[in-house]
Order: sequence, then structure tokens, then C-alpha cells
Amino acid sequence: MKTSFIVTLLAGLFLTTHAHADQCAWIENGDKYVVKSAKKLLNPDAEFVEYCAPCGDKPSKVQKVEDSNIEFAKMGADVYNGTGGKPAYREVNVNGRGQDLAYIYVRTGTRVFANVAMLTGCPVSGVPPFLYTAPGKSPSPVTIEDLENGRKPASETPAKKK
Repeated sequence: MKTSFIVTLLAGLFLTTHAHADQCAWIENGDKYVVKSAKKLLNPDAEFVEYCAPCGDKPSKVQKVEDSNIEFAKMGADVYNGTGGKPAYREVNVNGRGQDLAYIYVRTGTRVFANVAMLTGCPVSGVPPFLYTAPGKSPSPVTIEDLENGRKPASETPAKKK
């Protein structure tokens, strides 16, 4: 009985940890389309929002891209550039920080931010495809169901008649 409880507990811990894992932080070196597309989307002066839905975070404030670049992924002193028996991975850096493309949204419309991973073709799960923001409001998620059902995002208010 104790053994099955421990196994269940460990399995639950693994699944919880796995749900919050990086999805598109490191991109395989052979998939250059993803990183090049992300760099174009996150060009200087583009606006973006950071939002990790699986983590339970709230969307960040709208930020401006000061600089972005593509580098080999690093972890501590290790550089994953394909030498020394290590695989080669690329990472997109925005404003000096490595970004997981699954949790960054770029402005694609006046009030809409789209998920960069989805726009570049990096497979993700558990994240909304869009965030909607109204003037003076924090960005809020928009689901595929919202779009399919023709519902307006919850934060949107009807226009006032003059």
C-alpha cells in the first residue's frame, strides 16, 4: 500500500514538473527557421509580453525589444555548440535574457499579442495562442474556443455611444 502511494506521489510530481518544463527555450541547431523567424518577430522596437500560463503567472507589462540575438545555448560554463560531444542548440535572447519562445508574445495588432513559438512553428502545449489587451488594462489570454465561438475576450468592454 505504501509503495503504491509513493509511486503515485512521484508520478504526480513528475507530471507537474513536466508541465512547467521549457518547451521552446533551446531549439535544435537544424531548425534554423524557428530561431530566424523569432529574431525577425522580435526585432528592435517590437513590443512583447512574457506569460507562462502553465506556471500560473500573470502576463507581464508590455515591453519594448531593445535588442535580440541568436546564440548557442548555455548552461553554466557549458556551451551547446556541437563540440566536445555536446549537441548543438540555439537560444533566442531578448534584452539580454534567454527566452522560451512558448512564453513570449509579440504584438501583431493594436490590441493583440501572438505566441512567438506558435508563429514560428515550434510545437507547444498548454499556452494560449493570443493575449488581448485594452488601453490601460493588463493583457489577458484568448483561447481558440473564444475565437471559434465568436466571443469577445473577457477584458473587452463594449464601445460607448456618444
